[in-house]
Amino acid sequence: MATIVKRKGSVPREVGAKMLVHRGGRISGTVGGGCGEAEVWRSALNVIDTRRPNTVQVDLTEEIAMESQGVCGGIFDVFIQPWHDAPSPGQTGMQETARAIHQALEG
Repeated sequence: MATIVKRKGSVPREVGAKMLVHRGGRISGTVGGGCGEAEVWRSALNVIDTRRPNTVQVDLTEEIAMESQGVCGGIFDVFIQPWHDAPSPGQTGMQETARAIHQALEG
């Protein structure tokens, strides 16, 4: 589960926006699309493999990002935490929240 936790400047999504990344790479939701979202997606797959949370800073002000169409020009931080089909003790609340978000995003 990837969640935007901080933003500075013009970015495509608000704090609290979520993207659920499944083990096979499929996603539900979005943290903004484009190169920034691809970076979060790659990091989320690593979090799935290692089961270690991570925070990624997406910088849309970098020269390469500015060459892409539709870039906003800000910076945002995304906290990525593991999401499992079978929750361990203490994760039940997080699991229920993730499922509710997934269902809401899938319609």
